[in-house]
Amino acid sequence: MRALLPIISFLLTACGSVHHMEPLLSSGPWDWPQQGGGAERHFVVPSFPSASGRTTTQATWEFSLDGTAGTAGPLLIGDVLLFPSVGGVVEAVRLSDAKTLAEFDCDWYIAGTPALLGSSLFIATIGGTSLLYCFDITSGELQWSRMFEAVHAAVCAHRHHVFVAGARGTVARFAPGDSVEIWKVQLTGPARAAPAASDTVLVVGTETGDVFGLSTETGRILWRVPTFAAVQAGPVIAGGVVIASNRKGIVHALDLHSGTVVWTYECGVPVYHSPAVRAGKLLLPVSSGDLLLLDLHDGRLLRTYTINALPGASPLLSEMHAWQLARNGNLYRVDVQSGDVHIVHKLPAGSETPPVMTPAGILLVDQDGEAIIVEVQ
Repeated sequence: MRALLPIISFLLTACGSVHHMEPLLSSGPWDWPQQGGGAERHFVVPSFPSASGRTTTQATWEFSLDGTAGTAGPLLIGDVLLFPSVGGVVEAVRLSDAKTLAEFDCDWYIAGTPALLGSSLFIATIGGTSLLYCFDITSGELQWSRMFEAVHAAVCAHRHHVFVAGARGTVARFAPGDSVEIWKVQLTGPARAAPAASDTVLVVGTETGDVFGLSTETGRILWRVPTFAAVQAGPVIAGGVVIASNRKGIVHALDLHSGTVVWTYECGVPVYHSPAVRAGKLLLPVSSGDLLLLDLHDGRLLRTYTINALPGASPLLSEMHAWQLARNGNLYRVDVQSGDVHIVHKLPAGSETPPVMTPAGILLVDQDGEAIIVEVQ
């Protein structure tokens, strides 16, 4: 374990008692600053060398959130974990010893995963007066907040700007330093799935079944592709291709810049969670309890892995293994080459909180707000 610099206590601020965290925020290969690990939402994680050595795991770390957990996932930067809870609090916790470093209090509920951009933490909320918050995590200070519509989707940080998609169909880009609204556009329906971004294109799926490509610079609609069913799985971008799945189970592969349909694949069952994408392949969890391995370039079904449980979140994918959380709280490890599937941990309660890979193992949070890290090797 690396040595930690002393933590200097600060005075109380509007967000509660905080500690100076800058010494703990050195970036590294395990960082997970937003949903999916980055704006393209790949859900790819580093490999553990001996991850195939065991079929069961042990909990090595525990923490109880100050509230229940929902669909908003934790973040990791350096030695600091950030836990959002439904009740409107994000807790900063030291990975090395589970010590609480700060609490960032919001006035309303949190449903979408926050995002980190540098030392700024962006949290979107749902409430009577829904607000977008920006906190400085090194000091704990509230930098700014501004009114926006209710947000169910994860915040997207890309190229030094912040993008938010709302429950009434408004998508906006904000300047992170001063809350200035750079642009705003109204889409055809609510956006509940996390938007994704790559190059100069922001991709947003809607409840009305449309997938939009927007200019990150101006907000101009570059293209629109109707899929004819609600898009509740956030789009993923890889190699200039957008992967968007709808509730009818139809997967669309679209050209990032033109929206041209490259291929489609019919799963036959609804899709509620984004795939993980690595090395020209995508691993898609579907509501039948299967994981489908598809070729990113032509949509061919390469393999099916069966867990016989409703997925609770998107999978995490390394070179050799995938980890899939089921809604009932079971964590499955899949050997992507042999096809072996094992339950490696069972949470005491169900979960729809996206897991996060850490240097110590996989971080899991159940619906009661109990967080643990389990070994993966």
